Amino acid sequence: LNCWCFSTKLCRSKCLFKQITTTNRKGPCQASFSFPINPIPTPTRAIESNMNTTMADDPRANVETIITSLTGIVITIISASVSIIASALVIYIILRSMKGLRKSVYHRIMFGMNAADILQSTAIAFTTLPMPKDMIYSFKGVVIGNHTSCQVQGFFVVFGCFMGMMYNAALSIYYLCSINYNMTDQQFRKCLEPCLHVIAIFGGFVVAVSLGLADRYPPSPSTKA
Repeated sequence: LNCWCFSTKLCRSKCLFKQITTTNRKGPCQASFSFPINPIPTPTRAIESNMNTTMADDPRANVETIITSLTGIVITIISASVSIIASALVIYIILRSMKGLRKSVYHRIMFGMNAADILQSTAIAFTTLPMPKDMIYSFKGVVIGNHTSCQVQGFFVVFGCFMGMMYNAALSIYYLCSINYNMTDQQFRKCLEPCLHVIAIFGGFVVAVSLGLADRYPPSPSTKA
């Protein structure tokens, strides 16, 4: 009886194996068994809480100082306008003088200094107008700009500031050479003046462009801060 049961089970196993190999055969003497593979579920990416917060919810947006107030904006506009008018008046006097720009090193240095002041003061006089509408600061002035206009304003502020500082240094060098070393205008014009103009104009341009390319004129603090 035991031998009969064993032979019966062995026969059934052979039949089952034959059925499987016939169904899943790919070629002669080659059988493949397909097993269902469940896809591994990918973990959901955690969403940071600060991504859902809007700019208005930023605590830095609620900081109010004299700079963001309407009084500070009006003072900035008035002082920048007075500076523009005064610098333009100096340039007008230089151009109308007998020596003009050609015959006087001092006039050329003063012309560059006041031209730089006009560039910087004009950019400052626009105050909040070029600022982007989506910035976090709550300025009381009118904001109608975007990121590009903010970059342009920052460029002219930095360019005029650096150019003005370099011409101030050039004026100090001019006084040092003319008073202490008794250098004439012709000697100063040939030896030092071209270098001072290049440093003031080209140097200011390079600094302003470099800061713009590095995105250092942000209207709002960086999100990495």
